[in-house]
Amino acid sequence: MKKWTLFLGALLIFCVARAQPAGLASRIGPQPAISPSSGFFVDYTDGRPIMANADKDAEGSFFWTEEWCNGKVLLNKNRIVSGLSLKFNIYNQELYFNRNNTEMAFADSVKEFEISCLLEGQTRYGYFRNGYPAIDRFTAQTYYQVLTDSSFQLLRSYRKELVEVEEINRPKKKVIRDFSEYYVFTPSGKMVRIKADAKKITEALPEYATQINTSAGAKQVEAEKGGGSGEVV
Repeated sequence: MKKWTLFLGALLIFCVARAQPAGLASRIGPQPAISPSSGFFVDYTDGRPIMANADKDAEGSFFWTEEWCNGKVLLNKNRIVSGLSLKFNIYNQELYFNRNNTEMAFADSVKEFEISCLLEGQTRYGYFRNGYPAIDRFTAQTYYQVLTDSSFQLLRSYRKELVEVEEINRPKKKVIRDFSEYYVFTPSGKMVRIKADAKKITEALPEYATQINTSAGAKQVEAEKGGGSGEVV
């Protein structure tokens, strides 16, 4: 099945959304999620030393990206901090900032953050938020990448696991493995895990079956006409 089915979830959100945009932003694509009108900006120097991951020799990365990225952060009381260099530790679910070439964790709780990097000539952008209901192995402290922000929210989870791998005639080694899943947060406050398939999304959200099937049909026609692959990166 073509990768356009991954885009169906985002398309579904816009088809069924009825309420006002949730949170700080209403967007899809690399547009500013945290704006000055959402709160007030402050200089931020309050941090704490981070607890480094014990397995520094593990193969792979604990981070969303190893490079420091430009970003903005929403703290409690709608305080927004901009102009920061950020790194997101997915394994620990912690956000770090660079202060005088020292990695620091935020002393305040981080509700949302926006992060952007230029990697190999291409921009990688992410808008993350926590505070969602616990589901599967995730808690209210888990950060999700917000792909669509409206009365329905399409979310992407990132997870890192540290595992030991055995190879013939070689010592065991530790490897960091990456996992990613998609969820919908509904206007009623329900978290629903979805698969990148129209039938599976319909089964997860039967009350919106008509909108889902209509969206799937429209996207299929576009794909057949050469309107684009609809791949999600």
